[in-house]
Amino acid sequence: MTGEITIREMQESDRDAVMRVFNHYAATSFAAYPDSPLPLSFFSFLREGALSALVLESNGDVVGFGFLKSFLPFPAFRKTGMLTYFIAPDTT
Repeated sequence: MTGEITIREMQESDRDAVMRVFNHYAATSFAAYPDSPLPLSFFSFLREGALSALVLESNGDVVGFGFLKSFLPFPAFRKTGMLTYFIAPDTT
């Protein structure tokens, strides 16, 4: 990989690239909870409830993404978040 990496807000147009990265890990590791690739429609579920959804971009290509979501809906956890991120395998 060459070029500068930028971080920006995730957009609906990132769906295919985000799911390509996510599905790589679903199919080849335990990093994603599903054990097989998921349909493109799962993109909406990934974004659901996200306080922040960002992508990493290099040379116009999405090379990673991440989400910040609330951890649990209980008062004791109101200041606790869950960060999930995935980096394209050819970028790591």
